[in-house]
Amino acid sequence: MTTATAVRAPRKRRGRARTKTVSAREPISVSALHPLDVNMYLRGMSLVCPDCRTWVPITGKYGATPKLVPHDTTPYGAPGAGRRCTDGSNRAIVLDLTVEHWERRVRRAVEDGCDPATRHGTALVKRPAPKTPAVSQILRPAETAAAAWNAYRTHRDNCAACTRRRTCPDASDLEHRENCTACTPRRTCPEGARLAEIYTRRLRQEPSRRAALDAQAHHDHAYERAHALLRAATRSAQWTETAPAVERADSARATIPDGTVLATYAPGLPGTPKRKTSP
Repeated sequence: MTTATAVRAPRKRRGRARTKTVSAREPISVSALHPLDVNMYLRGMSLVCPDCRTWVPITGKYGATPKLVPHDTTPYGAPGAGRRCTDGSNRAIVLDLTVEHWERRVRRAVEDGCDPATRHGTALVKRPAPKTPAVSQILRPAETAAAAWNAYRTHRDNCAACTRRRTCPDASDLEHRENCTACTPRRTCPEGARLAEIYTRRLRQEPSRRAALDAQAHHDHAYERAHALLRAATRSAQWTETAPAVERADSARATIPDGTVLATYAPGLPGTPKRKTSP
């Protein structure tokens, strides 16, 4: 009959080593270890135990005898139970490195462990610089045929690549213009061709644009007229509603109550003001 082997549960480690025992083995010098096997920062000072190759905290770093805490051969929290590392527990540590010196050794070790290709910057790929756009390309395209024609004519007059058509006096015949070396056709650069295409498009769109503007103007005029009539009707209705109250206020102002200052010192004061008549 096969019996199951009992699995020993891992021991709960104390948060701080309370033993004063120091191992009789030779102390471990930090400078003799690999820089990547040591952590010299005060908050987490630790190193890799040379016997069991597990990270172990260093206790007593502020005292006279820093040493490794008692530890197991497996990392803390790992599944399964390990055995006590009797050779590395409570072993004295010699802190013969400063943090700055240790950091320099770590950087050197990292650089030496890298592939030589990773220590060099990648070759810069020179890309062609983008062409500077023309002023006409930055500005908003012309919305009318006249503005498009002005833009095209200004470009044609100032562009060295755009040339006008040259003809000799006998250029009335088409066959003569094709065979004559003095007659040269008109040449246009890409920007001039783009402006010419915008002009022809605006020229085709001009009738529909004018019709749309006229319809919008007619609609705005009708809206303003209807709004004006509505305002006049609203104001007339408001005056009609408040007219009785206004008449009562005027009658009350025209009457001088008895016992007031006006009734005592100006009894003959008329209730309604009299306007001066021009001679």
